Amino acid sequence: MAAVVKAGKSAHIVVVNAKSATADITNLTDVTKVPVFQDVAAVDAWGLHGAGKDDIIIYDSAGKLVWFLPTSGPVDTVLTQQAGFDAVLAALLGAP
Repeated sequence: MAAVVKAGKSAHIVVVNAKSATADITNLTDVTKVPVFQDVAAVDAWGLHGAGKDDIIIYDSAGKLVWFLPTSGPVDTVLTQQAGFDAVLAALLGAP
């Protein structure tokens, strides 16, 4: 996991690539230092979390769900834009 420290808080960040996008995984691994895991049908990580493409899930250090940020929800989660980055960062900093 990639560890990030900001404002005295640390976070471990990973990306789970869609099982339908196996051929496109290098689009992620080429642009990030964050670990990228490939979802597979036998695991169905996104399905287990009730999540879809670009949803963001934040857990606390005990593994308790703190935030589920669906890409189409009220919180901007577009990390390539400053507003989305700031909103997700605020959610991370607000997590216990």
